[in-house]
Amino acid sequence: MALTVPEPTLSSPGVIGGVLVSEKPINLLCGPVTLPDGKALGPTTATRFGYLLFREVAPGLVEVWDEKNTIWSPPATPVDEQQLFPEEPMWKSILVAVGQKDAAGQDKFGTNTLTGFPRYFARCQFRGRDAQGAEHAGTSPRSAPVQVLAMGEGDHAGLVAKPMPLAKAEQIYLFLKDGSGAERGTVKIRAAFGGFVVELMASGAMLRLTADGDILLMPAAGREVRIEGDLEVGGVIRVGGTQLSVP
Repeated sequence: MALTVPEPTLSSPGVIGGVLVSEKPINLLCGPVTLPDGKALGPTTATRFGYLLFREVAPGLVEVWDEKNTIWSPPATPVDEQQLFPEEPMWKSILVAVGQKDAAGQDKFGTNTLTGFPRYFARCQFRGRDAQGAEHAGTSPRSAPVQVLAMGEGDHAGLVAKPMPLAKAEQIYLFLKDGSGAERGTVKIRAAFGGFVVELMASGAMLRLTADGDILLMPAAGREVRIEGDLEVGGVIRVGGTQLSVP
């Protein structure tokens, strides 16, 4: 007979819902796991207690985390389970998301706020012996999927410098996001070709101060640049590259 293994959960302290942030630890909990005789599986009776972590990169497209090689692999790839620890009557592990990279240097966790993918879930596997010494096995259902936002992705406003540390920064920008996490307004200053570029962007429109000292105005598609008040031009006016006559 099989062990009874309930659905595990992924959660973070103080967070309600399925959108987690990498800055906080992620608790994986599973249990109580019960033997066929109804007794709880504990550290003295368990012979196997581990979990596999998965991510869904698109609807129906799943990968499994290979901790040994630090890569996401096809789900049929044989990978070693990561260990759970008893916290009776439950079994637990703590996942640390912030700063974790794969073999290619990419973030291990990082949900795109626009698409909602990847989403992450876990499945736990156990073996244990009953009072008569017979061994039983059981696998949990998959946990409910969660999103794990990269550091800062959960903030609606902020100041970012890249690259870090600040002594090496070549770009800084201010941002403000809407409720979906999409950036709607930014002010960016970056080094470029021995000079600096300043960009103000909002609602598809942009104002750019170039490294050469030019000023570029670009309205959003279908919109226009309007001037309310007098306009005085101290130089030439060109339209499509052709200079207009100025009286």
